[in-house]
Amino acid sequence: MRRSDRELSNESTYEILRTTNHGVVSSITPDGLPYGVPVNYVFDGKDIYFHCAHEGLKNDCFNHSKAVSFCVIENATVLPNQFSTAYTSVIVSGTITQITENEIKEEKLILLCKSVGIENEAKIKKYMEPYLEKTCVYKINITSATGKGRS
Repeated sequence: MRRSDRELSNESTYEILRTTNHGVVSSITPDGLPYGVPVNYVFDGKDIYFHCAHEGLKNDCFNHSKAVSFCVIENATVLPNQFSTAYTSVIVSGTITQITENEIKEEKLILLCKSVGIENEAKIKKYMEPYLEKTCVYKINITSATGKGRS
């Protein structure tokens, strides 16, 4: 990191992943082009999980290359008088895998719902029942995570 004075501790870095629920996952298309897409996600303390449909460019990218980057930004505030921005951010590098076991998919989808404020687990399960087979869940296995901030 070029600005080591802005580097966050590992504890702060992982706290941002725990408390933020939107990020951008980036990969490479089969044509070799960069591709980033915003997703809702949940961090379980070890890995990052998000859901999507079974088809689309995002899936094509993950089938093409298992290497991904993931970025979150929080508390971004423009500081016009300083020609700068106050923020905290995390960049993750990792590998992506699709979760195919329904029990684990359901567990992670429940975590995703709870991360956006839906607390009633019975209601979540009833809602997701007809969609479980139609929903794809991905896991990002974190190989490195770096946090950075400016106040």
